[in-house]
Amino acid sequence: MRANLFFIGLFLGLMFYPTLAGSADLLVSRTGYDIVSRYDGSTGEYLGDFIPAGYSGLDGPTGITFGPDGNLYVASTENDSILRYNAQTGAFIDEFVTSGSGNMQSPQTILFGPDNNLYVVDAGIESVLRYNGQTGDFMGAFISGYNLDFPFGMTFGPNSDLYVTHSGADSQVIRYNGLTGVFIDEFLGGGSGWVAGLDLPAAIVFGPDDNLYVADRSHNTIKCYNGETGVFIDDFVSSGSGGLLVPEGTICFSPDGYMYVTSHNSGDIIRYDGQTGEFIDQFIDCSQATFFVITPEPNTLLLLGLGVPIILGLRKRR
Repeated sequence: MRANLFFIGLFLGLMFYPTLAGSADLLVSRTGYDIVSRYDGSTGEYLGDFIPAGYSGLDGPTGITFGPDGNLYVASTENDSILRYNAQTGAFIDEFVTSGSGNMQSPQTILFGPDNNLYVVDAGIESVLRYNGQTGDFMGAFISGYNLDFPFGMTFGPNSDLYVTHSGADSQVIRYNGLTGVFIDEFLGGGSGWVAGLDLPAAIVFGPDDNLYVADRSHNTIKCYNGETGVFIDDFVSSGSGGLLVPEGTICFSPDGYMYVTSHNSGDIIRYDGQTGEFIDQFIDCSQATFFVITPEPNTLLLLGLGVPIILGLRKRR
């Protein structure tokens, strides 16, 4: 029930997102420079370093996400911690997950789940770790084992199941129960790990059409699969389109109808038509870009933070 409340609250926030976030900026974690840079969401213009080099111990930033509290969370890979910052000013708040907590060794993708807790893909110990979303305390390895070989990307699906990419001996997307972490199936890959040539999968996201989009680092494509069956649909972004080279950290569909993709080796964030996959432009030239998030406007952050209390208030009235 709480998971449902979370999604309803999130829906209330996102329902107003297109009108409130017309000038949303992009925050980009740049691993080699130890910074998070800010870019204008309309023009792609560089607006400065939102989090300066090494500020508050930031070292090798990778995964980046907004929390239910409206703050910004950044994985600091070189010191194995998750740092929290004010999403409006970039001011340091705290070391939300302390260095090495839960034996964290190489955090990559991070996100908050339906239960409002923080999930971390750790490539170093080949696990998905879970931390209390309010305190940062370690809650245990949510997923560990079952052939999870060099995991990188993850996303929760429309049915709240958790999908994780791994690219070790086999290139697969594995599905787990989003509440318990229990293995469900090899959603993509099977025994050989090859589905329509999928090789070295990284970023993964469900699109507005509820299909699953997976970054293929080997073939420089974004592949699209039926979100319910896993059946291959097409190379949504064709190989190398717009200079795409090693798509890795983030695939994002934005309210303005575009798909944004990190092209790690070319140093770009590339923009594509969100319905056709056609190349639009190299939106941002940004060396060492790994992950990024689109910044909601202040009112939207407030609404996202209030979504769950609003629903809880409605629940009390019934």
